Amino acid sequence: MHNVSHRPEPPGQLGWMLGVLALVGTLFYLDYCAGPNVPFHLFYLLAVFFALKYVNESFGYAVASISAFGAVVVSAWDAGQHAPALSNLWQFATSFFMYSMFCYLLGRQMAGLKHARQALEKITNLHQTVISRTRSGITAYRQDGTCVLANEAAAAIVGATKELLLQQNFRHLESWRNSGMLEAAERALLTDTIQQFEAHLTTSYGNTIWCGANFSTFIMNGEKYLLMMFLDVTEKVAAQQALLDAKESAEAALARAALAERRITDISEETQRRIGQELHDNLGQLLTGVACLSQSLYQQLKKRDLPEQEVAALITRHINQGVADTRLLAQGLYPVELQTAGLAAMLERLADSVRNVHQLDCEFEQVGECAIDDDHMAINLFRIVQEAISNVTKHSGATQVQIRLEWSETLSRLEIVDNGRGLVNSEEATKKGGLGMHTMKYRADIIGATLAFASPPGGGTRVVISLVL
Repeated sequence: MHNVSHRPEPPGQLGWMLGVLALVGTLFYLDYCAGPNVPFHLFYLLAVFFALKYVNESFGYAVASISAFGAVVVSAWDAGQHAPALSNLWQFATSFFMYSMFCYLLGRQMAGLKHARQALEKITNLHQTVISRTRSGITAYRQDGTCVLANEAAAAIVGATKELLLQQNFRHLESWRNSGMLEAAERALLTDTIQQFEAHLTTSYGNTIWCGANFSTFIMNGEKYLLMMFLDVTEKVAAQQALLDAKESAEAALARAALAERRITDISEETQRRIGQELHDNLGQLLTGVACLSQSLYQQLKKRDLPEQEVAALITRHINQGVADTRLLAQGLYPVELQTAGLAAMLERLADSVRNVHQLDCEFEQVGECAIDDDHMAINLFRIVQEAISNVTKHSGATQVQIRLEWSETLSRLEIVDNGRGLVNSEEATKKGGLGMHTMKYRADIIGATLAFASPPGGGTRVVISLVL
């Protein structure tokens, strides 16, 4: 079992009870001595008031009853035995009613005041708890600069105590003047608007911080005050700076990567140019010379009507085919005629090569006059088409392919359409295409073009390169 302890009646309340009863007794005596000509009702009401205020409502009603009864007794003594009982009863009833109504009305008013006081105390405690527990520093100042409020967070941020903050005057602080906080505070007081402030400063107590603050004003008892709410945002600023540094580093790394990609592309282009030139100038010339010797050998064998002439003729045909293939390969590796014949002519020759080498039905169509004088742009467009055609011949299983070039003053559009297996989406195209597809995307990016992949409703694949001129 739990021990239940009964709290004794507070000595102060018991003392007030005895004091009120003593007051009532004194009023009885004074009322008897003064006689019926001096009304004592207001004095009895005073006793009821003390009972209500300093004891409780029940004791107030008890004092009202005692006062009404005592007043009747005193009045009866003054009148002797001549006062009728009905008169005494009426006097008691009216006195008790008056004292009880006074007790009731005063009790309601005092209860309302008590509830209001308790509610105000709760709100005050809540405000004090919020102010003391918040991580934001909160201080309040009079217009003359005197600090009237400071919480623990404010003291911790500036490196002081609440007592020291309450002794300061912001108008005399060098840290406020040097950092610009004083100017922001003055604007808030002058315009009654919220002023935001952020700066790196050293407080009067030696803490070096990044301070983010809001200044506003409020009116209390007819006097204007300055409210300052602030935070130590040093970590936030450091994080933002680290993010900015990381972003700059990432941008620099991306720039270096783009430069490296551009360099790799340039090296690849230069390597293909050299190989193509070597094929054209050396191997092509050598094969041409061998073809001439083979043709000469064939003519000599034919004059002598030797059976080996058929073999010589076959060798000559194969060598000539090799010369043609070498030239086509050299043109693909090093399209030197881009500078002279132009992009459209080279695309036409590419279509011819696809027909001859891969036995595909490849057509080239041109809409509009292609007028491009940027060799860098032309070679990259040509390489994109080359890679697209290579993907068609290797992966699509197509039997037909069309190269379409549309050219206007504002837009260039290249389409490569085949009737092969097609693709589900562009993401699949990128994955399946591997390095070739990524190279196409990179070449499109460096000339400011867009590259898209799609599968037409009838099947196949469409590659579209769009370039705004």
